[in-house]
Amino acid sequence: FSSRRRHTRFRNVTGVQTCALPIYLRNTPNYDFGYFPDVMLMFRQALKSINRISNIMAIESPLYSNRLQIAGRCDVIAKYKNLPAIIDFKSNRTEPMFIENKIEKYFVQCKGYAEMFEERTGVKINIGVLIVSSVDYGLTTYVDDLHKYNMSLNQAIDYYKEIIQLEN
Repeated sequence: FSSRRRHTRFRNVTGVQTCALPIYLRNTPNYDFGYFPDVMLMFRQALKSINRISNIMAIESPLYSNRLQIAGRCDVIAKYKNLPAIIDFKSNRTEPMFIENKIEKYFVQCKGYAEMFEERTGVKINIGVLIVSSVDYGLTTYVDDLHKYNMSLNQAIDYYKEIIQLEN
C-alpha cells in the first residue's frame, strides 16, 4: 500500500507540470480533463502567473550542453512579462519555509537550462521564474536574475563530476 500511495502522490504532485500545463500552453481544448482535483486546484492557482507567459520558444524541451557536459528537460522557455525567461513549475505540499530552502537550487537549475539553451540556439536568457503552487499554501512566484547563479552552477557541476569519478 505505501509504495502505491507514494506513486499516486507523485503522480498528483507532478500532474500540473507534466500534463495539464503543456496542454494548456499549446491551446488544446479540454486541458483539464481527467486530472485529480488537487492537481487542478494548483493549476488554477498558477493561472495568474501562467497567463503572463507569451512568445513560447519551448515546452518540456530536452536540452544539453557539450561545454558543461550536462543535460536536462526544461518546463517552459518563453517571455514572462515580456522578458525572455526560463520558467519552472513546482508543486509543493509542505510549508512555504521548506520550499524557501530549495529556491536557490531551483534557480541554479534554471541557470543550467539557460546555458544549455544559449549553446543550442544562441539566444541568451537572463531571467528565471519559479511558479510554486500548493494545495494548502496557495501560489508563490519567484523571479530572479540568473547571472548571480554562475558560480553556484559551476560548483554543482564540479560536485557532480567528483561523485561520478568516485563511483568509477
